Amino acid sequence: MFRPRLAHLALPRFFPLVLMWLGIGLSGYLGDTLQQRAKAAWKEAAERETAQQTATLQGWVENSLTALSGLALVIDNNPRLDADAFGNAEQGLMARTNADLILEKAVLDYRVGSWTTRYASAAARAQTQFPASGTAANAGLASTLEAASASHNTWFMSAPFTDAGGKKHVYLALVPHNQPRIALAAVFDLQRATESMLGADGLAGIDLDLSLEPQGAATPSPLRTAQPGADFAFERKSWMFAARARFTMRWLVSNHYAGGVDNTLSRAVWVIGTLLSLLVALYMNSLRNKNARIQQRVDEATTDLKKLMAEMQASEARLRHILDTSPLGIAIAVDGVARMANPAMKTMLNVEVGSFMPALYVDPTARQRIGELLRQHGSAQRLELQMRDAAGQVRDYLATFMQTDYAGESAVLGWLLDITDIKAAEQQAREANRVKSDFLANMSHEIRTPMNPIIGLSG
Repeated sequence: MFRPRLAHLALPRFFPLVLMWLGIGLSGYLGDTLQQRAKAAWKEAAERETAQQTATLQGWVENSLTALSGLALVIDNNPRLDADAFGNAEQGLMARTNADLILEKAVLDYRVGSWTTRYASAAARAQTQFPASGTAANAGLASTLEAASASHNTWFMSAPFTDAGGKKHVYLALVPHNQPRIALAAVFDLQRATESMLGADGLAGIDLDLSLEPQGAATPSPLRTAQPGADFAFERKSWMFAARARFTMRWLVSNHYAGGVDNTLSRAVWVIGTLLSLLVALYMNSLRNKNARIQQRVDEATTDLKKLMAEMQASEARLRHILDTSPLGIAIAVDGVARMANPAMKTMLNVEVGSFMPALYVDPTARQRIGELLRQHGSAQRLELQMRDAAGQVRDYLATFMQTDYAGESAVLGWLLDITDIKAAEQQAREANRVKSDFLANMSHEIRTPMNPIIGLSG
C-alpha cells in the first residue's frame, strides 16, 4: 500500500551542521585563495618597485659616465688642454647631461712611474679633494688608474672610500687610447645616489643591502646595510654592472610596504560566507524541524487512514459475505450490462458479470413498466414478476429495483426473491380452504335434508 512521505524534504538531523561546516570551509578556502592572490599582487608590486629603483640607480651611473666620456673625448682630442678650457668644457657637458652626482673631476698625467694631478675641479658641496697639482694619486685612485691603463677607453670604478664627512664615494677613471699617459678621473657621490633613490629614511617598507665589487677585488665592499630588527616579508636580489664593477642589491620588503597586503576582500568573503553558512544552517534546521512535524502529522494521518481502510475492508468483507450467502438475488447493471451479481443471482437467472442481462420477463411489458417507475419515482418496489430461470422454467419472483451510482456511472440495483414455492403454497392453501368450504356446505345440506321433517314436526 502506498504511504505518502516527504522523502525529498526528509533531512538527517546532522545535515544542517554538516552544511554549516562545509560553508565555513568553502568560505575559508575562497578567502585564503583571495588572500594568496592579494599577497601575490602585493609582492609583484614590490618587485616592480625594486626593479625600478635598480634601473634608476643604473641610469644615474650611466648618465654620469656618458657626461664624463664626453669630457674624456675633449681631452683625447686636445691633450694639452689647460685648466680654464677644461673648466668650460666641463660646465657645458655637465649642464647638458644633468650629471650632478659627480663631485670632483681631475686630469692626471703619468710621470716617472706614477700618476700626478695636472688640475682638478670640485663641486661646492664636495668634502673630498684630489691631490694638489703635481702630487701623486693616493692608493685607491692609483690602483684604479693602473687598471684603466691596462684597458684604454674603458671606465673603471674603485672600491668605495669615505670622505671627511663620513660619506661614501667611488673613483671613476678612464685612460684614452690615443693619449695613454693622460687620465680623466672623477669622484662619484654614491652616498647621495642611494639616498636619492631610497630617500633619507628609505622607501616606506623597503630597505636595501648594497655592496660593490670592483674588477679584481677579492671581496665585495658594503655600501649600505639594512636596518636591523625589521620584520621583512620577503627579499629580492638584483645585480647591476657599470664601470667594470658589480653592484649587488638585496632588497628587503616588509609588510608595511604600500600599506601591506590588502586582505579586505578575503576577510569580507570569509565573514560573509561564514554568516551565510550559519543562516543557511539555521534555515535548514528549521526546515528539517518543520518537515519532521509535517511527517509526524502525515504518519498520524496515515495510521488513521490505515485503521479506517481496515474497518472499511472488514465492513466490505462482511457485506461480501452477506451478499454471497444471501438467498436474495442481487445485481447491478449499467446500460443493460451486469457489473455485479451475487451467487444467488447467478444461480437464479444465470447472470454473468460483464454480459448483457438476458431477456427474462415472461410479460413483455414488464421491462417497460419497470423503466417508467424508475424514471418517475427512482425505484420500483415489491413487484411480483414472472421470469424464466437458468433452466428456462417460469418462476415467480418478488423484485425491487432502484436507481444508483456505480463507479461514477448511472446504474440500476435489483433484488429478487424466488417466491414460486410460496405462491404454490398459497395456491394450495386456497384450494384446501375451498375444498373445506365445499365439504362443509355439502355436509350442512345433507344434514339439513333429513332433519327438515323433524324440525317441522317439532315446530
